[in-house]
Amino acid sequence: MDRRDYYLDQLVTDLELDAGFDGAENADRNIVADAALIGVYSGLVAAQHGPTPDISVDVTAGTAYDPSGRRMRVPAPQTVSMLVDSNSVATAVVNGGNSKILGLFLKFKRLNSDPRTDGNANPINFVQAESYEFIIVQGAESVTPTAPATPADTIRLADITRTFGQTQILNAQIAVTNRKHAFEATSGALSVRKGTAPEAVQELLTLLGAHVVLAAGAHAASAIAYAGGGSWAGGTGPTNPAATVEAQLDKIVTDLAATTAGASGAHRVGMGAFANTWATGSPPTSTGTVYGNVNQIVLELGVNAGAGKVGFQPAGNVAAITVQAAIAELDSEKGGLATTNAWAAVNQFGARVDFNAELRLEAGAFVSWRVATLANASSTFTVSEDEYRIPNVTANRTYTLNNPTVNGRKVRFTKVGTGAFTITIERQDGTDLVVIPGGNDPYWVDIISDGGVWKISAAGGWAGIFSSFNATV
Repeated sequence: MDRRDYYLDQLVTDLELDAGFDGAENADRNIVADAALIGVYSGLVAAQHGPTPDISVDVTAGTAYDPSGRRMRVPAPQTVSMLVDSNSVATAVVNGGNSKILGLFLKFKRLNSDPRTDGNANPINFVQAESYEFIIVQGAESVTPTAPATPADTIRLADITRTFGQTQILNAQIAVTNRKHAFEATSGALSVRKGTAPEAVQELLTLLGAHVVLAAGAHAASAIAYAGGGSWAGGTGPTNPAATVEAQLDKIVTDLAATTAGASGAHRVGMGAFANTWATGSPPTSTGTVYGNVNQIVLELGVNAGAGKVGFQPAGNVAAITVQAAIAELDSEKGGLATTNAWAAVNQFGARVDFNAELRLEAGAFVSWRVATLANASSTFTVSEDEYRIPNVTANRTYTLNNPTVNGRKVRFTKVGTGAFTITIERQDGTDLVVIPGGNDPYWVDIISDGGVWKISAAGGWAGIFSSFNATV
């Protein structure tokens, strides 16, 4: 502040006294101007007029400082008419479809009072109090209007939109986007617009809190540094050099999504030793990576002994605990197909079983019992089977047996068919062994080779068989 050194016996003039007040006042203003604390400090909020809206706005009490650092105090709420601007020009929109923006500003002024007359008989106002006035500036009418510029030495409070035929200004038409605050700072998407230092600090803390604990306001991953790291497991690369968090996360996704032979994502992910074992009690051989371990499991299961590693839950008569052992147990104890089986217990077959025309009966060494079916036609043949079954013939049939070449050979003929036709079984010399007339009765007859010819051994089944075969031959 510029000082004045008044001295003893000085006759002080009114200008010198005024200079002292001016110096003190300028010092206060310079503090504000130097600190760039220009704008609204508190209050001065514009809103629609209440209780019934019209073409005016209500402004709350508050304080602001103009660009020169002069204090403007509005001590009580004020209603400001927006019908005309500060030049007394009507603000109404003339053309339909157009609108305009009115700027509402606050300006410093002196409020003079206490009139007096000085020694030269000139009138003066002894009290010149700090005061204010509202300034209204209207922008050009347009389909897309813009806000008017800020007049010198004023502080913008709000922008009000006027429309064609408008009779009320509502809060929706009052914008504070360009309102001038004492504390204003912007960086990227972040901004602080407050009136006092505590409010500005609180706003900063709020933004910082959002940055720390919320998604809003957090650092972009592309703005955070990553110092770099080691290689992936298995040494398959690529390495992880210094980058941004965004770049590193993208790289991780790319590396893990890779399907390149020998360098897939599974090659890069580590995996410790197997905690569990195969059914045999030993674990798979660990390789240290997910791919290696999975591949090792496939390899160990793919070899001939793979089934020996897979567990089997004992069930029924199978006591084995691995698939390999269970199959071996079935093969050795439950019968092998196309092989000779020794049946140690009674076996039941719930359906027809084809034994390839050969029935084996155990009597010391195996004895074969071969079965065949005669053709549906008379024939002469050499006996080679143990049993011949006679089908349902479609005419009288004669089956002639060639003389046997060995003694003691026994063969059975079994009637399995029905019908009205006669069946004759004879020797090679034409001697009948048995003649079976038509009918539904079953029968069987056993013949035996004796002395180079066939003879009757036994018979049964048909009621009239004993009168129908040659018992003397």
